[in-house]
Amino acid sequence: KVRLQADGRLGQHRYSGTFHALRTIPAQEGPLALLRGIGPSVSRAMCINGAGIATYDQAKSLVVSHLGVEASSIWGHLMSSMLSGLVTASVSAPFDVVKTRLMNQPQGTKLYSGAIDCARKTIEKEGLPALYKGFVPSWSRLA
Repeated sequence: KVRLQADGRLGQHRYSGTFHALRTIPAQEGPLALLRGIGPSVSRAMCINGAGIATYDQAKSLVVSHLGVEASSIWGHLMSSMLSGLVTASVSAPFDVVKTRLMNQPQGTKLYSGAIDCARKTIEKEGLPALYKGFVPSWSRLA
């Protein structure tokens, strides 16, 4: 998915579709190439689920107690979801950036030795805000 999206942005098409990518990547780079970026993906999933589950009920309590919104109303759910999504997107954005950069490393080039190296180099080269690229779309998707 990440490679197909990157190809579209770059205007070059290495793969004609998902199944072509699933055949071509292991043939050219070995079967383990399909697992590149799995560590950051699993870490991201843990953070998203942990942050989302932990914050939704807390957000709902705040919305009900401080704003007087009924818990089961559409506004109660909407506001709670937006607050929970904000926290979740804030926690997961660095994992998204690192995962995408690791998966998009050019074949035969090792720009990063792992997730921590990728995060460190990204912050050194582009600053801390670089880990939050794509934050607004991520938040809108999670909220």
